[in-house]
Amino acid sequence: MENNPEKQENSSFQEMFNILNVYISGFEAQSYYILYSLSKVTNNTYNMSVYQHLIILIFIALVIFILVVMYYDVIYREASKIKRCKEIEQAIEINDSLEYPYRYNVYLIKKNIVDKSLSNFSFCLQYDFVAKTTNVVFGEHINLSNVIFHLQDEPEYNDNMSPAFVYYDLSKDNFVYIKYTDVDSDNGQNNNNLSRDTFGKSFYINKNLITDPKEYIFIITRYDNKIVENDKQAYELLKFIKNAGFDRTSVNLSAIYNILYAIDNKKNSIAI
Repeated sequence: MENNPEKQENSSFQEMFNILNVYISGFEAQSYYILYSLSKVTNNTYNMSVYQHLIILIFIALVIFILVVMYYDVIYREASKIKRCKEIEQAIEINDSLEYPYRYNVYLIKKNIVDKSLSNFSFCLQYDFVAKTTNVVFGEHINLSNVIFHLQDEPEYNDNMSPAFVYYDLSKDNFVYIKYTDVDSDNGQNNNNLSRDTFGKSFYINKNLITDPKEYIFIITRYDNKIVENDKQAYELLKFIKNAGFDRTSVNLSAIYNILYAIDNKKNSIAI
């Protein structure tokens, strides 16, 4: 039997064409199916009511809004951490050069008195963050008589409606009412009728009076009564004391903990 090269070449070409035709047919069928599916989706979309379109748009907008809020929340948290670290580093740097670091006095002074020196204070809160103690020092009774009031029973701890002023006690790690007991601390020099009637009685500080900026001012100093200058943490502490004394629920403890963190970081760096 004689082999014909031309016939063999045509046969091979025909086989390749048949194979290609199978693949092309399959691809064409798949393409038609995809186009048909897309057309069905398009038709269903056009057939949807305006209400359904509105629901979908609201859902998409809600998802986008949540993603944006989450993004900015992460950015804000990171920025707050960086800011807080810088403030703590600044507090460490400032207190490193002080004889009495991390110790503050907060004075309450009446604004309309002639002599506004620190000696005429109503009371003073002495904060020692190193020893974690807080002391309350009262001025002369004559400087307290206008801001104290008497209660038969001690106010409840969580009674934020009470007019009694509170302060944050480092040793107790909690808020405490300022309680004043009238004693003859001025050796009878200012014992008018009012002070005699109040001897031995306990009083609280009226927060509604002392937090009025027109009547009283809060002043913060170093432990040795020197000015705090550019110590931002000291002024944050001052703001915290005033605001917390009026409404403890309106503040957070960052002003307290930032100073404590600064001390801990300093100790850790020395230990390392």
